[in-house]
Amino acid sequence: EIFKEAGVPRKQKVTTFNVTDDAIIKPGNLLELVSIIGIVCFLIIFIFRIGKGFQGVVKRWGFKGQPASHGQTKTHRRPGAISTN
Repeated sequence: EIFKEAGVPRKQKVTTFNVTDDAIIKPGNLLELVSIIGIVCFLIIFIFRIGKGFQGVVKRWGFKGQPASHGQTKTHRRPGAISTN
């Protein structure tokens, strides 16, 4: 198990990141406080981004929508039937 190999107590959440070979941090390496603060600031900026509110199916999923005539009223941008199953 990862925690036993590293000699640390078990954590509730484990996250993996894809990094290049020159950016790998090996166990036992010392991290400078400046590099840790930079990573934390980047994560906070990335997590707290501006929301876009509720998006309809035409904008969010690229649905075509329904015809503008032939008996359609107030359903032009509604999803309609998604499946027959």
